[in-house]
Amino acid sequence: MRASYPTSLLCLFVGANTFLSASNLSFLPFTAPGEKSKSKAQARTSRVKLYVGNLSFYTIPETLTQLFEEFGTVHDCYLPEDPASGGSRGFGFVTMDKDDGLQAIQELDGCEIDGRIIRVNEAQPKRSSGGGSNLNDDAGDGFADDE
Repeated sequence: MRASYPTSLLCLFVGANTFLSASNLSFLPFTAPGEKSKSKAQARTSRVKLYVGNLSFYTIPETLTQLFEEFGTVHDCYLPEDPASGGSRGFGFVTMDKDDGLQAIQELDGCEIDGRIIRVNEAQPKRSSGGGSNLNDDAGDGFADDE
């Protein structure tokens, strides 16, 4: 007896541990019985987030993606927007596999894109804004006492 499956569950084997889903045509990883698959955490640790600075306000994510894809797969490309103007803030982030990202840093740091010399390096964790003035001092004016 032949089993029938919903169309959304049909997959097409396209090669070495990869299936193409008929529902959304995206590549899904496949692990054969007895093989261990990489966890999402393991996959993320083999990636690096790159900071791309001094971008033109006219640079778009597609431009960065195309540029960095010359060195490997781009998993994410993000250009923050200025909340007031809705335009670019002049920097962005690109996430790639670690080895590809390190090569991209070597090759692209100092290159000209859209008329600007860009800076490319490994992104650093966001710093807390622990600084600021002490507005709760005795004088109440935010300045140190001059006694």
